Amino acid sequence: LSEPLVSPEEYRSVVVREMGGKPRGLLRELSNDDASYLLKASHLLHCQPGTAIIRQGQTSRTVFLMLSGSLESRCDGHRIEPSVQLGELFGTAEFLGCDRRQFDVLAGPGGARVVALDDKTLRAILAAEDSLSTRLEERMQQESLSPVAV
Repeated sequence: LSEPLVSPEEYRSVVVREMGGKPRGLLRELSNDDASYLLKASHLLHCQPGTAIIRQGQTSRTVFLMLSGSLESRCDGHRIEPSVQLGELFGTAEFLGCDRRQFDVLAGPGGARVVALDDKTLRAILAAEDSLSTRLEERMQQESLSPVAV
């Protein structure tokens, strides 16, 4: 399910429903219009347990928003406890300039639902230098510095 199939408001509602019915994290901090704009070029991913969301060494710049379920992280095959909470972004370090993905990120035992945020849309938002770009950049910087910024 992606935004072009439904209105931006309907898509935002679906994403919020996936978060248990109320906006969390970043989406709670944004206006409905800003959240809809951020989500406009995103894709909702339903990941089965063990599905790889990010692979260590990849060069992808996609940023993800955690909606529900759980994640597992590995670095060089060793399990690391992820620090991603519902409504938080992950995969931000690579978007902000790291050459390659630092961790494998897999859907946890119960699976996970995440939103994949389009790189080009994120760059356009950040270039706009408005309240949405400021808030998004702050969150991405903050979350890329967390102890295990997957």
